Parts: sequence; structure tokens; C-alpha cells
Amino acid sequence: MEEWGDYPVMCSISDDTEREWLIGEWGAKGFAAYSDSGGFRHFQQFGYAGNGAWVYIGQQKDPSIPLAGLSDISKERASMAEAHGVAVWDAEWVEQTYGIPMHELPQDWQSLGTENLQSILDSDSDAFEKIVRFP
Repeated sequence: MEEWGDYPVMCSISDDTEREWLIGEWGAKGFAAYSDSGGFRHFQQFGYAGNGAWVYIGQQKDPSIPLAGLSDISKERASMAEAHGVAVWDAEWVEQTYGIPMHELPQDWQSLGTENLQSILDSDSDAFEKIVRFP
């Protein structure tokens, strides 16, 4: 068992990563990387620090569930959200709840390649976690 701190409440959030492309920018450097993995479900862990503040602890290593093994992912998400009395946290929910719309893709996104991504990772060892989890 791992000790993650003295939090009165822990929260685990199911995070389905369905992307085939990871497109982003770090400073002035844009990048695009393709993955044909089919996506995975991971679990993000948070601890309640008090006064309405939550602390991001990290992502569980196991289980990491391939989404390809789930028959109807949209129906499954809706069913689980309903069972827990919450909404599915998708792009529509984020925009409706927080007024943050999805960004349009840059005009030349397919030509960005991974060169800048490697340069970013070489300059900041934590960059990938920052890019993937907190774009």
C-alpha cells in the first residue's frame, strides 16, 4: 500500500484517453504526434486539502484498461455517470459548465511533426506530464 498524504477525502476520476493525435504547443513550439493505441482508461487520484481545494496526486499505474475492450464506450460512460449522479465530463460539459470551448486545430497541424515535442521534452523533463494532463 502506498501512502499519499493525510487527506480526509480521496477522489478517483476515470480518465478515458481516446485521442489518436496529441496536438499542442509549448511556448512558441507546436507539435503533433500520432498514436494508434486505440485509447486507454486511467484513474486520476485527488486528495481533499480543505477549504474547497483538491490536490492532484497522480495517475494510478494499474489498472490501465484498453478502451478497445469496451463494447459501447459512450453508453458505458453515461451509465456510470448516472449511477454516481454526475455528468460525463466531456468537451460539451466543460464548455457548458466553465465556458471553455475546444480550440480549433492550427491550419498546419498535420505538418507539425514530433521534432518540436522531442525538443520540448529535452528542455523540460516534466513537460510531457504537463502537456498531457494540463494542456
